[in-house]
Amino acid sequence: MKILTIWVWAFWLATLNHLSKTHKNTTFYAYEKDQKSVDFMKKNWENPYFFTWEKLQKNIELIENINELLPSIDLIIIAIPNQFVRSMIKEIKPYLKNWVSFLNLSKWIDNLNLKTVSDNLSEELAWLEYHYNALSWWMIANELFYWKELWAQIWYSDEQTWLKIKELFETESLKIDLTPDYKNIELFWALKNVLAIYTWYLEWKWEEYSSIWYHLCELLKDIEKIIIEIGRASCRERV
Repeated sequence: MKILTIWVWAFWLATLNHLSKTHKNTTFYAYEKDQKSVDFMKKNWENPYFFTWEKLQKNIELIENINELLPSIDLIIIAIPNQFVRSMIKEIKPYLKNWVSFLNLSKWIDNLNLKTVSDNLSEELAWLEYHYNALSWWMIANELFYWKELWAQIWYSDEQTWLKIKELFETESLKIDLTPDYKNIELFWALKNVLAIYTWYLEWKWEEYSSIWYHLCELLKDIEKIIIEIGRASCRERV
């Protein structure tokens, strides 16, 4: 499986750190539009903005021009804010092959058009046959980067592809469950991200070792099923 990651953001870097260290014999291609960042990373083997004390692994290959590489790519990992997804897809779509797989790590709602990542992909790639998958977890980039004990869910459109991705990501510290129901989940995890930022702010502002985030996660686990059922009911009514 030939893997490409798009743009060098904090969660991208945490994900790439996780993958490159657990699969040392696999080459991970990384595309970044900002030439200054690419030059800095190639020279220093570290990111200029995030986790600056950690060296990049040697099995990461930084790509400046991906047009020639894209036709051979099997999996594209998207770990950027949703409002940039559409412009990114416009840039790369002339070079994509049929049945390429997308792994979405960005759960935000696009603030430019109020669409999910899957909505933006389906509209921009209406002519292309592809697999869409989303990976969500109760975590922030820092927790993944430091190998905390974590749990995640994978929502997939193609089970065979997702089993490969589960194998790619799962470790002793990161446990992953599979489920084919992803559409309404995107909305739920967008809500989770908003609450995560707010509770992170509360913890930082008031208590160094606050338990606010822990209790919120427990609460969200309880209401997740309710939100999903509301979404399913809404879909049935439209049909």
